[in-house]
Amino acid sequence: MQRSTADPAWRMGGGVDESPHFGSRGRETAVRYVKMHGPHRLLIDGDTLWIGVAGGCETRRRDKVAVTRNRCGLASYDLPTRTIRSTRSGWLESPVDPQNTGSPVRCVAHNSINYMTPLHPLARWRDWIVMAYYGAGIVLFPVDSPAGNTGLSDVILLDTDNGLPVNHVNGWTTLGSTLYILLQDRFVMTWNADTRALVMLFDNMRQITGVSMPEHDKFTINELWADAATQQLFFTGQLWQGDGMESWSGSREGPGCLAYHPASAQWSFAFVKNMPPRPAAPADPRAEARKILEAEGNGAILDVGVWQGRILALIASDESWRLELLTEE
Repeated sequence: MQRSTADPAWRMGGGVDESPHFGSRGRETAVRYVKMHGPHRLLIDGDTLWIGVAGGCETRRRDKVAVTRNRCGLASYDLPTRTIRSTRSGWLESPVDPQNTGSPVRCVAHNSINYMTPLHPLARWRDWIVMAYYGAGIVLFPVDSPAGNTGLSDVILLDTDNGLPVNHVNGWTTLGSTLYILLQDRFVMTWNADTRALVMLFDNMRQITGVSMPEHDKFTINELWADAATQQLFFTGQLWQGDGMESWSGSREGPGCLAYHPASAQWSFAFVKNMPPRPAAPADPRAEARKILEAEGNGAILDVGVWQGRILALIASDESWRLELLTEE
């Protein structure tokens, strides 16, 4: 593979917050956990490369209330000319959540360093780039931003200040004009692009009327996905029963699945083992690209993209990161 690293347009800098990891006996291990200040995600949209930026979480007081500030940004890059079209960044603020005990979306390991990212994969939906930011909510960036805009004044932010019960986004999907947001393993919220209404669709501590389910105390959601062919939304997860003493046992039947049909507002339930196989996802060229890069082992692969048969790679190494364009020799 041949790399275009000589072009300064492909070289970028960043920073880290580093914290030690302690083993079960309180001894500091050789593994380092690093929170990157910089790009975390790539999205190829025609000839445009979108770069999702995160990091720099801090706590401060706003009107005598403790708030969490998360750095957030999005850059657009014209691939044919290798020029930056726009950059937008700023701080997202929300009240400190005492239940914020969750993990980042993922950790990418390389040379005893785990690079942590709070961003889910970027995607384009309608005229927005959707950024799901664990701990900060959902950020909708308009694809077309006013010239000279370098801040977050034109984004739509869905967080606890704007109707979400928590900011811990564990997944999201879309169906028609509605965005469905999975928060922790408990809530599913809907946001309608036409009405801009944010509504609670599911709370696992409340019973769903009109659906027959085995006896349970709660249903924790592991995954949320939509089937455009049947126009249904599916929640896969686990049924649990409590013993009244903070101990829970899962159903012996294995994972279950709730199906929701938005047009009729009807629910149904089945155990996964009794359901037909899920439709296979289309082949993703990024998976093969990632295998090629991982075999080379020259850094932590934060994200990859494929453009005109060439691989774009976002790579972290030690305390810096770089964006590379790889072509066949």
